Amino acid sequence: MKAPHPRPTPTDLANVPLHRTLPFDDMVPFVREALRDRTWASVAYFAVALGPILVGLLVVGTRLATHQEIPWDGLWQAGGWAALFSFTLLIPIHELLHAAAYKLAGAPRISFGAQWRQFVFYAAADRFVVTRRELVVVALTPFLVITLVTLLGAMLVPGPGRWFFLAVFVIHTSFCGGDFGIVSYLMRHRPDYSYDDLDAKKAYFFKESFSRETTEDFTEN
Repeated sequence: MKAPHPRPTPTDLANVPLHRTLPFDDMVPFVREALRDRTWASVAYFAVALGPILVGLLVVGTRLATHQEIPWDGLWQAGGWAALFSFTLLIPIHELLHAAAYKLAGAPRISFGAQWRQFVFYAAADRFVVTRRELVVVALTPFLVITLVTLLGAMLVPGPGRWFFLAVFVIHTSFCGGDFGIVSYLMRHRPDYSYDDLDAKKAYFFKESFSRETTEDFTEN
């Protein structure tokens, strides 16, 4: 995943048009805006996030209509444990997977942080420039790994354990809205490079073919 050519530094990008500045505090509105764009990333996110919920409602409705027994106690118990796990241990696991992807790209140092008002957590490689393709990999690594593990668990573990893994899958997918939002932005606007500045608490996106005259439309102070 390492860049095939010498990796630029933030100084090297001084002559590359700045496409967008993203303050960390603005991550939630940024993600909402990006997911409204019709890209494969936004479509895939809503399909994966909402699909299992709709299927579950259909299964429950069918069982109710045909007077079949529904194991409510087991479902509630599995859901409760899944929620507890997801909002405690799964969050750091998710961020560690982002960090692992950064490390594979060659980042020397990884930092972790949170925007508590927005309940947003992040792993960042301070002033480490990544290409668009590398950032897609960094963004989607937790979703891909945890989805694989939870779906395998749902297939292999019998009884209530199956519902635990399925519930973790659904909850974690909801966590991934920010990751898919970033990918949607990358697919829609196709910036060439980006990096995070932890001192400024901002991310910067650069696009070599971007007109300097329109930069202000996408840049926030």
